[in-house]
Amino acid sequence: MKITEIAVFGLFELFDHVIPLHWETGATIIVGPNGFGKTTMLRLVAALSRFDLFFLAMTPFARLRITYDAGEVLEVRRSAETAPYADPNRPAAVEDDDPEPEIEAGKGVRVQFVHYRQDREVRKWDPVLPDLSGVAGVSLISRLLPELQERGHNSWYDRRTDETLSVQQVIRRYRTELAARYGGGSASGFSRIPRWLLTLVQDLNVRYLETRHLEHPTGLAGWLAFAAGESVPAVALAAEDLGKRLRLIRSERDRWAEELDRSYPARYLQRLQQPPYPLDEISRRLQDLEANWERLDRAGMLPLPTPPAEALPLQLPAAAQAALSLYLDDEASKQRIMAEVLENVELLLQLMNRRLLFKTLQIDCEQGFSVYSQAGKPIPLAGLSSGEQHQLLLFYELLFRIPQDAVVMIDEPELSLHIAWQREFLADVRSIAVDKGFHVLIATHSYSIVDDNWEMTVELAGEAD
Repeated sequence: MKITEIAVFGLFELFDHVIPLHWETGATIIVGPNGFGKTTMLRLVAALSRFDLFFLAMTPFARLRITYDAGEVLEVRRSAETAPYADPNRPAAVEDDDPEPEIEAGKGVRVQFVHYRQDREVRKWDPVLPDLSGVAGVSLISRLLPELQERGHNSWYDRRTDETLSVQQVIRRYRTELAARYGGGSASGFSRIPRWLLTLVQDLNVRYLETRHLEHPTGLAGWLAFAAGESVPAVALAAEDLGKRLRLIRSERDRWAEELDRSYPARYLQRLQQPPYPLDEISRRLQDLEANWERLDRAGMLPLPTPPAEALPLQLPAAAQAALSLYLDDEASKQRIMAEVLENVELLLQLMNRRLLFKTLQIDCEQGFSVYSQAGKPIPLAGLSSGEQHQLLLFYELLFRIPQDAVVMIDEPELSLHIAWQREFLADVRSIAVDKGFHVLIATHSYSIVDDNWEMTVELAGEAD
């Protein structure tokens, strides 16, 4: 199912926002003044997609409604008896339009999930949120987060980062792990999520891309580096991921080539019983094959075979024509395995090398991305400007990691981008979205991003009734 509308009511106890998604255009753009909740809307949808009940509990809103194209509606209702809690130890957010509000999670908060079909309430589920304050909260945090050590009232020591955290800071930093581990327990909590809700959330199919986050820990190696005070550039992780993908697709091609080689004698004898391709078609297809090899070589996916193909004689025996016909069929089937990835790699190179000045992006199976100066010297990926890293990460995500029918939520893509890049942004992103069959939901302050595409724009305005 596709999402056709996202709506939130009572956001910050002030705003009602309804966002219809313009699938036919490939993109929907949200604009509005600072503090109207653009970023918070995206974060709420992302939290729902991963069952982050702590974030849903911590954010002041009344209802979050997701409408699907099949007429199904999933609504999250939230009510709280306590006012938002301001953590005095929390540093002020920098350039954050929608700072993350906090309450004492589980204390006087109720989150309810409701399924509607054709405007009729079908079923609902009320999870039990844990109260992380007091003695019960100490026991629960100790069980769910063994990497933390209690240091007294409202105080926890984080062994990973050598920091002392308040309960609110623990919730803010580890709410995803808390939700996942609490949900996986057998005693209480989220362990009895109904199947209908799991299905609707899986059909949510959203990806949230925060362009301001260029560094983050990932996996054990990432956490160890982070704890040691070293940063892990997200662009380096993306390069590693691309290298793995390219090696995997090349291995798949090699396995298929081995199968074809093993079965070649039997298939050649069968091919002799069929009419071979005419010589002019064999010549044309050999040229096409050579051109495709050159594309794969330029994309860093496969080296050119040596020596290059020679021109065919004017006449060939029937057995030779049959052998060449079978060879062309086999090579075409091997190249089809790599065709989609090749197109994605070529487009990534085109998009980035059109933007990069005095440097060039290259791709290979070992390193994924590499960047070189005009003099041919390697440039560390972390040495790219923030705008260059943003664009490389974003285009990589869109081309290689987004499934069909997904909604990709991009928050403030204008950050660190030159005005010329902002003007190119929407056209490039829309082109990828339409080709791949997903939709892009963009929250922005930049009129250069919008350009003349006001028909795609939804302006957040007006207070809740």
